[in-house]
Amino acid sequence: MREDFNLKNSLSIVTVFHNHISFVDAYFRSYQRVYGSLPCNLIVIDNDSNDGTKARLEWWRNKEGFQFKYHPLKENLGFGAVHNTFIADIDTNNLLFLNPDVSFTYDFLTPCIKALDQYQGIISPLFKDLSGMHYSSYSPFFEDKWFLVKKIIYEIYPLKKIQCVDWIAGACLFLRKDQFLAVKGFRKEYFVYTEDMALARDFRNHGWYSRVLKDHWIFHPKRSLNGDKFKQMCSNLVHYFQGKDPEPYHQYLKCKALAGQISFEWLRYFEKTLRLKH
Repeated sequence: MREDFNLKNSLSIVTVFHNHISFVDAYFRSYQRVYGSLPCNLIVIDNDSNDGTKARLEWWRNKEGFQFKYHPLKENLGFGAVHNTFIADIDTNNLLFLNPDVSFTYDFLTPCIKALDQYQGIISPLFKDLSGMHYSSYSPFFEDKWFLVKKIIYEIYPLKKIQCVDWIAGACLFLRKDQFLAVKGFRKEYFVYTEDMALARDFRNHGWYSRVLKDHWIFHPKRSLNGDKFKQMCSNLVHYFQGKDPEPYHQYLKCKALAGQISFEWLRYFEKTLRLKH
């Protein structure tokens, strides 16, 4: 890392809001508590919120030390498309895609940027839920023939200080603009969900890996999978599995159904959508 390193010159954060009124204050207060003000460039995009988010973002934008670039949209473009659209608005090569429901209590930005400078690819801290319990924010690629084995290893095997994984949930991703553009950004087929896995696969195909930092973390609500999200995910997986084998993930879902962790109705929906045999 060069000697004149500082966050202001080295990092731009992109955060996309959509009906996140309950998280706006906690998001900005994290910066306020840790840094006193915004520590680097911040690009905020509101994806056509209708719950008061826009007004609250304007309130924070008028607060001293929080003058971020702001793009209020009149149409929800989806998670990936918004990042692709506004990438030209970013001056630095180091990027952080950060969800609005993330909060933090210390400077996690600096160690993550230093790791990105060393390893490139995609970098993320660990995730803790709002009670402070760590949960897995990373997974094997769904088409990996060793998916079940790697899933168990990811869950129980102690992490190295900097652990290489297949893909990481998109709530907190450090990456480089030139590499993001080299893979043509998020795939346009995905409105929301699984775009993070597809991005990591595209990075891996270029020889750039995803890594999590064991000693650093952010807070992010752990959410269970619901029916609507599962159906959207299945729709996206039709695109993702083109030229790939869906059977490893299919077997994983069978195990979850047998264990009572998902319904057999969900399993059948996946099989029908992907045109798989029972």
